[in-house]
Amino acid sequence: MGNKIDNEGLKVQKDVDEKLGHTYERNTNQNEEKTHESFISLDWVNNLEDIKPFIDEAYRMRD
Repeated sequence: MGNKIDNEGLKVQKDVDEKLGHTYERNTNQNEEKTHESFISLDWVNNLEDIKPFIDEAYRMRD
């Protein structure tokens, strides 16, 4: 989501974690190299509507 330098993925990750009630544990590579990405464990999703806003935002922010 956006540029790596903006760390937008880390900000969105916090929102995703709060929405799903779980904290996605990022590994070192994800923390250092993928700050523009957010991760979702589909096991934590009970309803697709819960993550749809994040999917829509990622789609809007793509290059």
